[in-house]
Amino acid sequence: MSILQAAVEQLPLLAAALPGQALSPETLVAPTWTLYVATGINALSGAAFAARRGFDFVGVIGLALAQGLGGLMLMSILLRLGIPFVLTDAVYIMVALAAGLAGFFFAAQISQALRFALVIDALAMGLFVSIGAGSSLLVALNPISAVFVGVITAIGGLILRDVLAGSAPMVLRPGVLVGVVALAGSLLFIALVEVAGTTIAQAQGVTVLFVTVLRTLAVLLNWRTGEATKLADRLGSYREGRR
Repeated sequence: MSILQAAVEQLPLLAAALPGQALSPETLVAPTWTLYVATGINALSGAAFAARRGFDFVGVIGLALAQGLGGLMLMSILLRLGIPFVLTDAVYIMVALAAGLAGFFFAAQISQALRFALVIDALAMGLFVSIGAGSSLLVALNPISAVFVGVITAIGGLILRDVLAGSAPMVLRPGVLVGVVALAGSLLFIALVEVAGTTIAQAQGVTVLFVTVLRTLAVLLNWRTGEATKLADRLGSYREGRR
């Protein structure tokens, strides 16, 4: 069962959600195995993060679960879909636990492997963005809120991981584009459905590809956000130069 089917079972569809577009559990195509893989990749990243910082066994497992399941759990809570599907489907927890164990016992190897799994990591982000935004439209949330849910679904696990680790969330600090990529992908998804009139399934495919390419390029080309003060200084310098 896909997560959209679970959503439909837990929350009745509203006919006004997308005028002129028939909605059904199949309108958003997300094979369950792809979400298992995305959950596993995120959980591995969380486990490697914890291991690099000297966390014990419980800490590594906890951060793996937080990053692997956090975004999808937050989506279910925000959309009021009942018990989060990542809890009703035990495979999600087992995948995250397995990733946590691997991260604890093979921390160095996992960290090295994740450097070469950039495209897979980017695919996971794109999938989560489209699932969050698409699920929001499916339950008749307005477009602005749907953008927000899409972003939270993509980066919610990262935020929970960092909060549990006792540090400021990485996505809120200057660095290689993460939150910006999620926001761009979510905006694109909503624009494709609401403005261009594509089907949700088509928008999902385009969004996953877009987020994957953008996130990969951001890492490879070191596209970074800057501190607010630095950007203000640059703007001031630019204005001075124009005088």
